[in-house]
Order: sequence, then C-alpha cells, then structure tokens
Amino acid sequence: MRKPLPPAPAAFYGEVQITIDRLMKKYLSVMPEEMFISLSKRQLNGENKIRFSQFYIDKLEERLTIIKAEKKKLNQCVARNDKGKEYEKAGKIKQAIATYEKNIEDDCYPACYAFDRLMIIYRKQKEYDNEIRVIERAVDILCPRYPDLRDKYQKRLEKAKELQLKEK
Repeated sequence: MRKPLPPAPAAFYGEVQITIDRLMKKYLSVMPEEMFISLSKRQLNGENKIRFSQFYIDKLEERLTIIKAEKKKLNQCVARNDKGKEYEKAGKIKQAIATYEKNIEDDCYPACYAFDRLMIIYRKQKEYDNEIRVIERAVDILCPRYPDLRDKYQKRLEKAKELQLKEK
C-alpha cells in the first residue's frame, strides 16, 4: 500500500480543474489508495472534471519523478549486468569487472547480481582487498533494503578476511 499524501498546507495553495481520466492515467502508479477510491467513486457517479489541489498534483509529480529515476537506474543496471555476462562468457574478465563495477558505484540501483559476480571473480583472482571492498559496499547498499542478506555477506566477509590474512 502506498503512503498517503501529506495534508495540504493551511495557506491556500491553489486549485486546478482537471479531468479524472487525465489524473488517473498520469498518476495511477503513484496515487495513494484512498485517493484512487475517492476518484473512482466520483467517476462512477458521473463526474468527469474536478477541482484538485495543485499541492497534491505537485506531490504526485514528485513521486512520479522518483519512480522514473529508479526505473532508469534499474534499466541501466540490467543492461550492464547483461554486458558483464557477455564479457565473462567471452573470457574478457577485465571488461566484465569494469562493467560490474559501474553497477556498484555511487547512487547505484540496489541489485545483487553485480556485487555477487564481483565477489566471485575477485575471490578466484585472489584479490581479497577488492572482494572485501565489494562485500562492505554490498552490506551498505543492499542490506538496508534486503536485511536477510546480511548473514550471507557477513560470512563471506569473514572468509575473505581469513584468506587475506593467509596471503600476507
């Protein structure tokens, strides 16, 4: 269930006249359930145009912008993962690493695949410093969203640190 929108500010924010159809088409994916139900009832009662607070339209627009940005990050992530898989199959491990590394940079989409592949590749290459860096980044990025992964990564981190000590 989506969170409800905050109450409109006490001061007059302005209203716009808009068709319910247009409002539903554009904002259905980000609309709170209560708003959807209310608008649907009004449509069933034969209403077509309504006066709607500009404040709520702005809030819906913000939500839509956030979802579009997340979708774009997801699509980029998937494309890079596919490219990394191709590089791995072709034996181009350096290119695969570079591609997967892009998926874990900065404000990345929180998906496991690139993290997991990098951990495996770095382990095989005995690059324990890099493996540890990737695991710690995975914990920071993935575990808040997927808490059940924490044990998996914690165990892997302990093993990587053990192997790193044996190497030195």
